Amino acid sequence: MKYKIIAFLMFINLAVCGVFAQENSVKFQFGVFEETGNFFTSLKKSDIQIIRDKKPLQTNNFELKTNNALEVVFLIDTSASQERTLPDEKKIAEYFIDNVLKKEKDKVSFFSFSGNLTLEQDLTNDFVKAKEQLGKIKFVPPTGYLGGGVVVGTPPVNNSTGSTSIWDSIRQVVEMFATFKPNDSRKVIIVISDGVNTYGKSKVEQAVEESIKAGIPIYAVGIGDEFYGGVDRKNLNRLTEQTNGIAVFPKKKQENLAEQIKKIEQGLRSFYEVSFSINSANLKDKLQELKLEIINADLRKQNLQITQPKGFYGF
Repeated sequence: MKYKIIAFLMFINLAVCGVFAQENSVKFQFGVFEETGNFFTSLKKSDIQIIRDKKPLQTNNFELKTNNALEVVFLIDTSASQERTLPDEKKIAEYFIDNVLKKEKDKVSFFSFSGNLTLEQDLTNDFVKAKEQLGKIKFVPPTGYLGGGVVVGTPPVNNSTGSTSIWDSIRQVVEMFATFKPNDSRKVIIVISDGVNTYGKSKVEQAVEESIKAGIPIYAVGIGDEFYGGVDRKNLNRLTEQTNGIAVFPKKKQENLAEQIKKIEQGLRSFYEVSFSINSANLKDKLQELKLEIINADLRKQNLQITQPKGFYGF
């Protein structure tokens, strides 16, 4: 049986008396999943090892956490390439609200994006209202658009209407999360898109970096129109794996959608958390790469698959 491990990082500064360099505690959160997507609850502290600069770190606390509250922001792609698949995107988001989110503890928000990002619904636990707003999201064609990617006439210079700005949009939402008051809810972004970026100043690396800094995992549901080349799985996998999320690519069958969304739900709700201390001298806000390893011999024989963010940023 194979398992998948998902991880992300949060940081807490702790001053240590009598030491000139500041000591910092890093909380390292990860999940262990069976190949079916079910959460694996039997992991022990002795089963894992965290490597930094080719040296193992001494871990402190180790805890299994489950059923945490969520604040989920959906990014719905309304670009020209999604004109015909937009109804399916909205059905996926609605399915998620009806079958994954819990009104008594979770909140949801919607943004649509093409070349620009538009807030469609603030964070709310009123799921009836949220679904009403979701239903109003629509494709806005650029001037002269005839359909099928055909535009007649000369479009305005730097026209963003109908284009796709995924990386800029993600960075803007991460910045928005930073303005929220701290609470116990887990904050995540779910992108529903074909993963093809055609507009904006940002690159995927910058979207990844901002998400890692904020400790916000990004999940993705890949859906696209074959007329425009379908889904860019490489982009969406890169985005999610490096930020501690999961990318899924459901087929049209409803049972497949349920199976795929379950994988995301498992990743959202449950995780392990370990902590370790590091010397913060000379980190200078640079990416510090970490590697999570399974050292339990029996688990290693099961050919475990490990995914985790690129690392954490110095402070």
